Amino acid sequence: MIRRLLFLFFLLFVAVPAWAADAPPAKHTLDSAILGEQRTVTVHLPQSYAWAEDRRYPILYMLDGQTHAVHGIGAIAFLASQGQIPEMIVVAIDSKVRIRDFTQTDWPEAWIGGGGAGKFANFVEKELIPQVERAYRGNGYRILYGHSASGQFALHMLATRPTLFNATLAMSPSLDWDRQLPIREIEAAVAKPMPAARFVYFAYSDDRGSALADDERLVRALTTPGNPNLRAAVSSYPNERHSALPLVAQVEGLRKLYEGYELPESAPTDLASVQAHYDALGKLLGTPIAIPEPVLNDLGFRALDKDVAQATALFERATKENPNSPNAWDSLADAHAKAERWMQALDAEQRALDLATRFAIGNADYYRGQIEKYRAKLAKP
Repeated sequence: MIRRLLFLFFLLFVAVPAWAADAPPAKHTLDSAILGEQRTVTVHLPQSYAWAEDRRYPILYMLDGQTHAVHGIGAIAFLASQGQIPEMIVVAIDSKVRIRDFTQTDWPEAWIGGGGAGKFANFVEKELIPQVERAYRGNGYRILYGHSASGQFALHMLATRPTLFNATLAMSPSLDWDRQLPIREIEAAVAKPMPAARFVYFAYSDDRGSALADDERLVRALTTPGNPNLRAAVSSYPNERHSALPLVAQVEGLRKLYEGYELPESAPTDLASVQAHYDALGKLLGTPIAIPEPVLNDLGFRALDKDVAQATALFERATKENPNSPNAWDSLADAHAKAERWMQALDAEQRALDLATRFAIGNADYYRGQIEKYRAKLAKP
């Protein structure tokens, strides 16, 4: 049995002339009528996107993409490869004039040129998201990722357009803008029930004095009981600088968001209990969560030595839910072989090889070796 491996993918991204779901991770240029300018976004696809043709994914919208994609994409891919979060599509949005786009008001006594957050929010909602979701297989679950000024904007979106994003990662957001307007917006927003299950992660760094007081005020606003649809998580990093915080905080934020996605070692491993676990997680997140293929695979191999029929049923479910996964078919072949059903094992292994070859997934030599083994079993009188 070959377990599916997900690799870190730092790739070169090339411009393509149109939004195409079958394209590799690529830069796109949007002519925004709302902003009156062109904007650049880079869409990073998960490892399984090319072959899991029926699979849909959460979409993470990463602000300041020109800065954070270089470390964020690798962190997301690695967490997914460890089974701690689901794979996701990442849309990295390059910034132009950050003060203009990420601030709610003009605040001339401190900065010149602010106040464009409403227009940028309209661009995100009415132009960017529709184009992305027409072209790529999103599942409707959206995450907004921001740091510093873009973290301020992420909180603004949670406060003023809470239906747009299911989860918000706000790392070291600018909170002092216009006499703590970002905090005042959140305080007003959390005083009313959120429209559905929402998650917010707030991380802050080595702040001191009034900046630390602002952080603590926001923590109180986010964590005060009384808003059952809002799930908040907070991390303090007193030894991290403001500029470096996202490198570590993004990992913690995504783990907090998807806490329980990796089946705990102490959890019962019968199918009914595992199904109940992921049903409960889906309710917490506000979106259905299927049992991940690697978890089904593990359940099948746990059962294989005790109950071949149960193991076969689990592997068959994995192939139905992940029909283009060579690993799922290879595992099903293992169950057939355990029961000495050599023809069924051969058929399943051949399916694994065909899929691995079609999508250039790898492990083809292993599958060929298994096929030869099963043919030899069939050839015996």
